[in-house]
Amino acid sequence: TDGKGWRVEIRKYPRLTQVGAFVSQGPEQQGFYTQEQIREIVQYAASRYITIVPEIDMPGHSEAALIAYPHLECFGQVPELPERGFTHHIMCAGKAATLVFLKDVLEEVCRLFPSPYIHLGGDEAPKKNWDSCADCQAQIRQYKLQNSHDLQLWFSAQMASYLKSKGRKAVFWGDVVYQDGYPLPDNTVIQWWNYRGHKDLALRNALRHNYPVICSSNYYTYLNFPLTPWRGYAKERTFDLKDLYLDNPSNKAYNENNPLILGMSCALWTDDVVTERMIDQRLFPRIIGLAEQMWHQGEPLDFTRFYQNLLQKKEWFGQQGYEFGPALKNEVPQDYKWD
Repeated sequence: TDGKGWRVEIRKYPRLTQVGAFVSQGPEQQGFYTQEQIREIVQYAASRYITIVPEIDMPGHSEAALIAYPHLECFGQVPELPERGFTHHIMCAGKAATLVFLKDVLEEVCRLFPSPYIHLGGDEAPKKNWDSCADCQAQIRQYKLQNSHDLQLWFSAQMASYLKSKGRKAVFWGDVVYQDGYPLPDNTVIQWWNYRGHKDLALRNALRHNYPVICSSNYYTYLNFPLTPWRGYAKERTFDLKDLYLDNPSNKAYNENNPLILGMSCALWTDDVVTERMIDQRLFPRIIGLAEQMWHQGEPLDFTRFYQNLLQKKEWFGQQGYEFGPALKNEVPQDYKWD
């Protein structure tokens, strides 16, 4: 789920898909998965040794849910979705109704997804509303919390504890550990992502608190970033195969061999003007470099040798109908179109 669309059928709250699945404007942003379709996808993946991990964003990135059920917003306001980005409208942590709603949602999610991990989001949650919401401020006083960030930790702990009762682990984006505060339960996993904004702060804080970590730094594992500047992706949001192979912060952290570091991931976010037809040229061949870092055993190949091996695969990808590359910035033609 995300602010731009609620994608999973929750039978107890039908407006999540009746309304929340259709809040965005793009034709590719419409729709949802029925529970039957989800079960089919989970089974299909499991037969191929793949685990589907759902992400139910909370308290931020929840505009679609709040448009469907405005009473979960601090002041009952219906958010207006921007074309890009997110708003300050997040789920109210001071209302008991919010916790009831989310536990009901997670109840159905746990029945649909056997994954030992359930992702609960937690990133990019502006506290403007919480700072002026009487219910949220009352919650801060009642539990002797420090501030609104501490309230998010308390809120996250309630959700993680609920998942613990279901035998699941709760994954949160690194935003929740930028500051210390209310303790998270021992089934918490942190996904470190915002290297651009906070370097390895979330990684180090998570390790200090003995939380397991998934390394997902936006330098250099976000494959929606193009190789050269394009439509909102300035130079600092670009990278090529050599950048990720030699300078990937996630790979460097993974190579510390800390048992709390579970591994690394990569992402291709399609909520940021990247549509389906633009995927191949971003995915290939950079994802092969990431796969090499994730799974290669022994001494890594130097970049020159790795790249020579990689080029031998280019013809096969073309025969299969995939757009392969360019791989390096100096290979991008001057008039190349990323869209």
